[in-house]
Amino acid sequence: MQGRIQSLHAKVSILNIWATWCIPCKKEFPDFLKLYRNFQEKGVLLFLVSADLENELSQVKKFLQDHGVNFETYIKKQKDLEFINEIDQKWSGLIPTTVMYDHTGKVRYILEGEVTYKQIEDKVLELLKEVSK
Repeated sequence: MQGRIQSLHAKVSILNIWATWCIPCKKEFPDFLKLYRNFQEKGVLLFLVSADLENELSQVKKFLQDHGVNFETYIKKQKDLEFINEIDQKWSGLIPTTVMYDHTGKVRYILEGEVTYKQIEDKVLELLKEVSK
């Protein structure tokens, strides 16, 4: 996943790890979509990775469809520890988790637990400001 994020050369990349059974994930989900729509033209990319099991794919698809997600999303296929290490070894594995990357593809923030629109927006603005210097 990190290689894909780095290859796209976005100004800011946001990776949100969520699941359909996770209440805080579902609560914050609309804020991520709103933020993406508000900042997409400024070079911000959003990557959504569901931690649902593969046999829950129909629930994931329905959830994404109900929220109007019309861009590529991902489902975790690795075992938990492999997935955690692929994202970042500093991540505890808690979901929801948001990982934010700067324009070089470097992990800048790992935000575990539910976040608000304002929290994410502040970090995005900070990272965009670094690019414009």
